[in-house]
Parts: sequence; C-alpha cells; structure tokens
Amino acid sequence: MESKNILLAGLPSVGKSTYITALWAVEKDGKSGHLLTCDGYPSDSSYVDGMRDKWMVLEPVRRTTFAEPQEIVLPMESSRDESKINLTLPDFKGEIFQK
Repeated sequence: MESKNILLAGLPSVGKSTYITALWAVEKDGKSGHLLTCDGYPSDSSYVDGMRDKWMVLEPVRRTTFAEPQEIVLPMESSRDESKINLTLPDFKGEIFQK
C-alpha cells in the first residue's frame, strides 16, 4: 500500500489537534461520503478516541503536550478507483515552531 504523509503545521493553539479529532470523528462514523474514506482503523486508536469523545460533547480538545509526536495512521480508500493509501498524521505541540 502506498504511504502518504500529511503534516499539519502551526503555532500553538491554532487547532491542529482539533482538526485531527474532527476528521477522526467523521471518518469513524463511516458515513462521510468523502471521496477518500477510512478503510479500517488503527490497531490502537485510544489517543484519538479520547479526543473524539470530548469533542463530541463539545468539550475543548486539549493541547498536545507530548515531547514526541503522536503518530496517527489511517488506512484510506478512494471511492472513485478503490486505490488505497495510508494517511499518516503526526500530532505534535505547536511550540516546536517557536524555536
């Protein structure tokens, strides 16, 4: 399977983790209708599930505080031609860009 990496870069508190959380919530529901949709789930989704659970009840997504990025890998499939990729989204704290 081809691997694609997407880096969401930005300063602290701009919404990087919130974006990843919202994408996960929509894709885990399985009814997005997007051209590119989840074709399975990570073996351990506890990190994004925890953020999604809070987001779904309108609680703010907490800032990422880990020194190392939390790597989220989603297997994706195109509804147009059934091609597959692994979408890799690292979630890291925005302070890395202030150095």
